[in-house]
Amino acid sequence: MNRYYLQNLLLTGFLLFLLTAFDASGEEIKNPYHKIPTWKLWSSDPTPLSLPNNEVLIPPPVDKRIYPDDADTRDCPGRFLSYRNKDWSGRKYAGIWDDVYSNRDNGHRYIKPRWSGRNGNSVKIRDSIIHLKGGHLYEVGANFTSQSTRGMGHDIANNGPRMEQVEKFIYFGDILMSGPAHTSYMDLSTKSSIDRYEALVPIFYNSIGSSGSETMALTKMIIAGGYLPKDMKVKLKRNGLYPATLLYIWKASFPYKVPYANELRHRVAYNSKGDDSDCKGSNQTEVSCFYHNYDDTAHMRNMVNLAKSMTVAPPIALLKIMSITGDKRVYSLKTTVLVHQGKYETIKLRVSTEDGYDLQGLPLKFYWKVLYGNKNTTIMREGNSSYYNITIPYDSNLPKGRTSILLVTNNGKFESNPAVINVYRTEGAENLRPSLAGLKDITICPGKKVQFDITSIDPEGFPVDLYQWAGQVGSLDGNTFTWECPDDHADGTELVTIIASDGTRGNSYNSKQIKIHVRSTSDGWRAWWKTWTRKLKSLGSLKS
Repeated sequence: MNRYYLQNLLLTGFLLFLLTAFDASGEEIKNPYHKIPTWKLWSSDPTPLSLPNNEVLIPPPVDKRIYPDDADTRDCPGRFLSYRNKDWSGRKYAGIWDDVYSNRDNGHRYIKPRWSGRNGNSVKIRDSIIHLKGGHLYEVGANFTSQSTRGMGHDIANNGPRMEQVEKFIYFGDILMSGPAHTSYMDLSTKSSIDRYEALVPIFYNSIGSSGSETMALTKMIIAGGYLPKDMKVKLKRNGLYPATLLYIWKASFPYKVPYANELRHRVAYNSKGDDSDCKGSNQTEVSCFYHNYDDTAHMRNMVNLAKSMTVAPPIALLKIMSITGDKRVYSLKTTVLVHQGKYETIKLRVSTEDGYDLQGLPLKFYWKVLYGNKNTTIMREGNSSYYNITIPYDSNLPKGRTSILLVTNNGKFESNPAVINVYRTEGAENLRPSLAGLKDITICPGKKVQFDITSIDPEGFPVDLYQWAGQVGSLDGNTFTWECPDDHADGTELVTIIASDGTRGNSYNSKQIKIHVRSTSDGWRAWWKTWTRKLKSLGSLKS
């Protein structure tokens, strides 16, 4: 495919921006680049649209529309998705009929028609949205695009002109762009990851995998967006903030026992479905698959619940770069900055947060987080002002790669999709994967205690952080995992999933999942005895 296809596509959107306005009210919106919506809003203008190929784009027929509702959890425990086929006067949630998906690879891969999870949670969405191949993005009112080709990963993230157009005319033009990371990020070697991203980019979606691996994420985001309150979804789309909100929901909803500003939530690329069953691609995650995987049903449930709660919109975090010294600046945008750091160079930035805003005018608080990279980075505020001085020293011990610094704003209700400063170390070795030992499958009886002393060593000598999936038994305290099995625990199997990170670059993680079998029968006692006699033998405390 022509490498300039996307740039020409975005330029088309830009020309439409100059020539066309689709908002009848003419009232100004809160958007960094647009004063009025230059994209079609189907909820306020459902007029059919004639396309250049002589086809007519129309909203889904009324009998094909589905209307989200609260699930009856009394009769259906664990259910969180519920839909009606007819509208009703007391409906709280927006629905999905006005969502527009535009395929940008001539149908090579297409948005997934259905999402399904545990406890009967399942919904078909394709016939209930507006979808097409191609089309002028603003004219058709596209909210979601996918392009399953090469060149959708680091080729965009590392390129200033392309990133500028994505920020101005896609992300803040109310379009959530997606594509596969493909060879930009792979975990094929036990030694280290392949990671060609110089920048962590918060404003578009990349998936781990090849063609089609990105499309299930769009299906999930459309489902979550349908559960936004009715007026809120209209407000977000009109102001061009629907993508920012959905990306925040996506990241905040991951079922990990970590804060929002943690490296597990903010990645260069994600599995679109938690077990990667939707698209294997080129098997890019055969090493450290449990870093990439997650509980997909829990993620979807969290997304829906977070969307339901949005009576106010999340705020918007924006960067205003006042100065950069000691650098080779690649680009400095409102949402993303990329600076190259050469050998022995210290990078200094003076940054203002003053351009960040809240759609409702709520007061904002800002905070910074060094996500990974050089932990000796300093961030100093100038008094009580919106100005900060950030210094990233050179560290010859660090591997080649990113120091990524998040800016997050909070309006008292929600946090924002972050803005990110990336300082890319152009010198250094590849980041090596830390070891992970001390975890194994075990059989116990109810009432027993499980304890694992986990050993994780980074080959380069950096400290290793351990994380656990949420929704699983037990807890981590440093390198020790402990679980007190209740006396009345039913026979069954509990999973424990641990992720190890050296915190230096945002790649080369290690991970492991084990099974704790709980057995109350005589077979369970025998299995428990076998497990512990093997352990004692290995310690030399019991002779065979």
